[in-house]
Amino acid sequence: MKVTDCLDNLSASSNDCQGCAILSNRIGGFALLSPVPSSRYDGVFAMRRPGEVFKFIESIEHDDPVVEVSNKLVGVDRRRSSFTESFLMPGAFNAILYQAKNRVDVRLVLDCKHAYDNREWGRNYCIEHLPQGALVSYSKRNDGRDPASSQDSFGEYDLFVAIHSPEGAFSKDERWLERDYQRDAARNSHPSKRHVFSALSVSAKSFTVGFGFTKAQAISSALKAWIAKDDLIRIEESRVMKWRGKLPDSTVLNNLAFACAANSLDCLIVGKKNVYAGLPWFFQSWARDSAVSAKGLAIIGRKDISRQILLDQVSKIVDGISLPVFFAGKEGKSAVNPALDGVLWTYFRLGEMLDEDPAVFTEEEISLISSKLSETIDRINTVMRDGLIYNGPKETWMDTEWGGDTRSGARIEMQCLALSAMRFAKKLGVPAPCESQLQKTTKAVFWNGKYLNDGKDDPTIRPNVFIAAYVYPELLTHNEWASCFDHVLPKLWLDWGGIATISKDHPLFTENSTGDDVKSYHRGDSWFWVNNMAAIVMRRTYLIRYKKYIDAILEASTKELLFMGAIGHHAELSSASHLSSEGCLAQAWSDAMYVELLASLFELA
Repeated sequence: MKVTDCLDNLSASSNDCQGCAILSNRIGGFALLSPVPSSRYDGVFAMRRPGEVFKFIESIEHDDPVVEVSNKLVGVDRRRSSFTESFLMPGAFNAILYQAKNRVDVRLVLDCKHAYDNREWGRNYCIEHLPQGALVSYSKRNDGRDPASSQDSFGEYDLFVAIHSPEGAFSKDERWLERDYQRDAARNSHPSKRHVFSALSVSAKSFTVGFGFTKAQAISSALKAWIAKDDLIRIEESRVMKWRGKLPDSTVLNNLAFACAANSLDCLIVGKKNVYAGLPWFFQSWARDSAVSAKGLAIIGRKDISRQILLDQVSKIVDGISLPVFFAGKEGKSAVNPALDGVLWTYFRLGEMLDEDPAVFTEEEISLISSKLSETIDRINTVMRDGLIYNGPKETWMDTEWGGDTRSGARIEMQCLALSAMRFAKKLGVPAPCESQLQKTTKAVFWNGKYLNDGKDDPTIRPNVFIAAYVYPELLTHNEWASCFDHVLPKLWLDWGGIATISKDHPLFTENSTGDDVKSYHRGDSWFWVNNMAAIVMRRTYLIRYKKYIDAILEASTKELLFMGAIGHHAELSSASHLSSEGCLAQAWSDAMYVELLASLFELA
């Protein structure tokens, strides 16, 4: 691994053969570039509509092995044994720019498909030459050899890929290749094998590849990206330079990590009021994740996006306690989920934003927020029993089930999120008569004299106490919070610098990530957004007392972000047994909480 001084040339690199990099065009398209395709999500994708993403390019290949991957922030370099290739995915273009120092011969390998469509049959490619390029037309047609249950999920569709280079030579390859996706197999994410199509051999120093849902879209994207390539590079350079040297009182490493996390989070923004939860497969805007990420967005200079996300979410609250969440389904439509914590996180971030800038919202917007908040507080009373807020199975951020563990019932962070919403309500002049009683009941029921239980009548030790402390520190005194952390940390602490999602001596604790099998997901796996949040909370509670934990978390998160997984992006989680990059390789709330952690530790310029 190596790092280049961010005052010279922002760059994070890895010579680990597993290292990969992610690019984004910030209109919903993205590229995941690996040395060798090891997942069916490697390649180049574009969005047709929210929650509905299509894959176009599997890989651009050469026989020389990749020995190093470098994230330059404005693009990605892959160093091979005999040459270096550079990739840029310009903003607002469904295209990718490929450049090498000298003329090279590469293969364009395609796997056109809806991102979640794993049907093998009825896939047809047609290649035609164009002046200074080529066009590949793809059609997916229903085929009786595919399982009947899969026919209606994605239907039939057409996709198009155009390649352009005035200097290039193009010849048809037209071979089917079988891929064995080792990363998918390791994650128990099936199918882990698939046939892809080697379409063209390309001989050129540089070329652009455009993709779209019509021939005109693909050809236009390739041509426009080629014509504007120099300007597009300058635009990208200007975009990332504003994060250079933002931590004057810190190290080169931390400055680079801040810039990388800021760039990663920025690349997950889609349009003016959406942020992807994560890449390569969480390409939806989730209320909970977006609200958690909102402060980080403001810190990196995207306050306008943060503001629009929160206002959009509050406007969509249904019956006080539900929010639409985009998901990739048959029609890419949004679904209303009973995710009360997503609603409450939205109010928490709105309150923070208003405290920081009393003029941030117009009178009309304040009226909307107040009206929705009043409705939420009224509805909260209907989900309260015995003076506490109850949630159903899998309705908290720990939204998976294993071994009967669903976290249904009254949960500590839900009470504190509700209390933070009531605190915000009082600032707006919205009646919140039950705050005082809820605070008393919560402490009486959850505080056992040493630490906070995870649930009513459930003394399980989990890191949700850090969420509680983050959103509603008024629940306990400083000394009581210190007692709580002193008792839970030995049960949750991982020596590499992380926090497990359940006590290490719990029967459900799983030390190695099980991937798509959710056994470990919330029962062992260490989530970077929670780790970074825990460090923030410990710093503001007793910095000296918890310095070793804070330093260890910062070191582990920085190492993962810069040199592991997707280089320059913060992954979703790690196995408990050792520091690793698992789950989604670029996760919004991991990035956001990391920049917030750095902002709390070092004075921002």
